This record gives sequence, structure tokens and C-alpha cells, in this order.
Amino acid sequence: MELPGSIIVDVLEPPTLPATTNLADALTFVFENPVGSPPLRKILPPSGEVAIVVSDKTRPCAYPVVLPFLLDFLNAHGVPDSRIFILVAYGAHPCHTDDESRAFYGEEAVRRVRFFHHDCRDEDKLVPLGTTSRGTPVCLNRRYVEAAMSIVLTSVSFHYFAGFGGGRKAVFPGLASEEGILANHRIFVESAGPSLSKIRDFQGNLDDNPLSDDLVEAAGMAPPSFAVNFCLNHDGEVCRVFAGHWLDSHRRACRFLSGTCLPLERQYDLVIASCGGHPKDINFIQCHKTIDNAFDFVRPGGFLLVLGRCEEGIGSESFLDWFEHRNSGSMRKALLQKYSMNGGTALSMKFKAERCRIFLCSSLESAVVKKMGMHAVPDIQRGLREVLGSRDIRLAAILPEGASTVAKRGFGASDSG
Repeated sequence: MELPGSIIVDVLEPPTLPATTNLADALTFVFENPVGSPPLRKILPPSGEVAIVVSDKTRPCAYPVVLPFLLDFLNAHGVPDSRIFILVAYGAHPCHTDDESRAFYGEEAVRRVRFFHHDCRDEDKLVPLGTTSRGTPVCLNRRYVEAAMSIVLTSVSFHYFAGFGGGRKAVFPGLASEEGILANHRIFVESAGPSLSKIRDFQGNLDDNPLSDDLVEAAGMAPPSFAVNFCLNHDGEVCRVFAGHWLDSHRRACRFLSGTCLPLERQYDLVIASCGGHPKDINFIQCHKTIDNAFDFVRPGGFLLVLGRCEEGIGSESFLDWFEHRNSGSMRKALLQKYSMNGGTALSMKFKAERCRIFLCSSLESAVVKKMGMHAVPDIQRGLREVLGSRDIRLAAILPEGASTVAKRGFGASDSG
């Protein structure tokens, strides 16, 4: 792309995180020296099945390398492959094809152990466990609940309403019922307030986040026996591993990621943000995370130009329906009356589109982009011409890795709780 020389341009990137030099050694160390837990080998059950809970393809986690190592570790300490199964925590996401599973988890893992795919709508495969203090019904996957032991393997990242992904989210909503997922996500809409004054207060925040508190309470009704939390760099390589108690180890990982936030020193007339490549832009629901990150760097009334392929479309069947509402206020009222999947994301998108002009370069149809309150452009240079032709731009920022470029807003995850 070409920008006029009169524009001051800042390139904003989070710190470069070097990959772990020896992942096998790092995993061995955290298995033997976990946070808040005895060593993994000491808590393996002498009989019964061990469930390994993993994320779906929208959450990369170096599984082709990690899973064979974990399987070998379990074998070496008395748990054969025949007693192990892998459970994919989709939440409400669509199920993988066999080819997608082989590509994402690796041929070896798929060949060695059984794979089961969670379905949030299959009530026969769910076990009711109770209701949280906020009224969220908790029904979890039967195989997970009945396993002799469960090990959660997830990557940890920032999340615009859960604070951080990974960890407890693999259990709830990852293995939850559709009803429970909807009830939990609705908390985001409620907590944003009538004027949406708090809608930006959740990302990176675990200390004052009612939705995250609800997740912890729900997962705590059937917590995993052991958790392994990975922090990844831009290239999807593991840079840190935190393992042990399902909550304590996740908190440590979140604290580490909080250190990668960028100070919000100034806002810009124009922000150009790339999601950073597949799968960060696999669909619009994932692409929105980049829009959410980049929005903090745009001055009120400024411009945001986003590059996200969205090769699998929106990623939600009901998402577009919410944009029939003329403004975010009426959308919020409708969501409180009858919440549906990804409604909170729709509200967050509507909020941002009302406060800055967003241009999207993607494979989505122009009419779809327009319905969401954005302007579709066929390529980045065309988008720039449209922006520069309508406003005098003096200060611009470029975010090459928008999905992982997060502004520091003065909050984070403490090591308590």
C-alpha cells in the first residue's frame, strides 16, 4: 500500500515473543512443577478413562506437536492409549470434518486415540450439574463428567467479553449446553449498561468481570483435574507454558499476556489493521476480534481499515439478523428480551460502527458488510483512496498483527482469586 508522505505513520506491534527452544523440555518441567497441583504423574488414575479436552480450529494451539508428547507421557506413566480419548470443546461452533481434524490435531493423535465431538444441542449427551448464582444452567458433556480424569489443553488469548480465552472456557462454554452458553453470554449485554458505557471494560479484565466470574463458577462445578495453558507468538509457536490447577495456572498465563499490551499513548485519524492470517480471519466472528482491538487506537469519528479474508463467511447463522435494529440501543433491548448466539458480538460491532467509519477488505459480499454498518472495499489501496478522499488524515497507525495487538487500559489479571 502507499500512503502520502505528509501522513505520520506509527507501526504498532506487541512485543516479539521468542518460541520455546525445546517444547518437550518445557512440558516436562511444567508437568513435574505445576502451579497449585501435585505433579501430573502423581494424579493419574490407576483405572478408568482420561479425557483430553482440546479447542476447535478457531483456537490454534500447536496440537500436532503437543498431543503426541502428552500421549507418550501418559503411556510412560501407566495410561495406555486405549484408556485415553480426546474431546473437542466446540461450544456452539460447527463440528470439524475428518480432514479438518487430521490437519488441526495431527495424523498421529487422530490415529492413536478416539476423538469425540461435543454437541451443545444433544441433550442426551449432557449432564445437568446445577445453576450458577447468576442463573446460568450448567449442563456439561457426559463423557467429560464421567471420565476418571480430565486434562485441558488450550491456548490463552485476550477476549473482548470473557477477559481472556482458554482455561476454564474449554469446560464452559466449550462443553456446555446451548442454553447455558446463551445465558452466560447474555451477561455481557446486561453488564454493558443501558448506554453501553461499560462495553469496553471486559477485555483483559478478570477482576471485575461478571461474565468471567460466571464462567469460573460454572466450570468449578466439574473442574478439570489438570490444565495446560499455552501462550503463542504471532507465528502460532508456543512461547510459554503454564500448567497445574485449572484456575491458578490460567491466571498465571493471563498475567503473562497482560505484559504484552501496548500503552494507549494517542489515538489516530486512521488505523489499518490486519488480522494476522489464518485462522484469525477464518470467519467474521473471529475477524471481529481484530476490529475490537484496533478500535481502541482510532480517535472518535476516525477511520478503521481492516483486512480479514473471512473465507468461511460470518461464522454464525443468526448474527446478521441483529443488524435489522437501527442502533445499538434498540439492539441491546431486543437482546435482553431474547438473546441468541453471537448476539453480544453483534452489539459490540454495532457500538463500534456508530463511533468510527470502518472499511473491510474481505471475501464477504458488499451487501453483508454494509448491513453490519461497514464499507466493503475490494483491496487495501482502494480503501485508502476512499478514506483519503473524504478526510484530511494526518496521523495513521498500522497494526500488522491486529488479533494480538491490545491496548492497555489500566486493568489486567491479578494472581489472586
